[in-house]
Amino acid sequence: MCFVLLATVFAGCPKDDAPTAQPPKPFAEQLPIDEAAIDDFLETHFVTVDGDFNTTFTKIEAGGTEMPISEMPNLETISVSRNNLIYKIKYLVLNEGVGESPIKVDSAFVSYKGTLFDGTVFDTADNPVWFDLQGVIAGWGEVVPKFKTGTSIENANGTVTYENYGAGVMFLPSAFAYYNSSIGAIPQYSPLVF
Repeated sequence: MCFVLLATVFAGCPKDDAPTAQPPKPFAEQLPIDEAAIDDFLETHFVTVDGDFNTTFTKIEAGGTEMPISEMPNLETISVSRNNLIYKIKYLVLNEGVGESPIKVDSAFVSYKGTLFDGTVFDTADNPVWFDLQGVIAGWGEVVPKFKTGTSIENANGTVTYENYGAGVMFLPSAFAYYNSSIGAIPQYSPLVF
């Protein structure tokens, strides 16, 4: 991702007219809000997965018989200590993979789609991209190591085919994403889906 910082200086503005930055919410205040939003999403939505592990989340209509994500047997939870709190990060295992699992200090070759809970897609990489797990949002360093690498085959035409790779979906509290920063289409304090 590329971020551009722009600064504008207004000469002669009195201090009273200068915007004041709001201090971030205490993590202990935001945690239950994020947990409730994630739990609500998991209880009110179902997921469809295609052969390439692309996912579509759909709200369950009144009287619907689809299995909510919260009841899926492949929904996992890890407890992570951060900011003097215990966070429960939930993730779906779509395919575990067959190779070794990376660790938090590794790089990983990933394809991804990042969405808000309302379905807004804010970032995507259909073709795999290398990411240093220490250089991305904290949630990736917690969840990506739960999966294993796959295999790759270089085709005669120079393209590469990937098989048997780990695939899943992570539901991240805002403290493991961008917290109080508003980045592009991502509002402050947004739990995210990758």
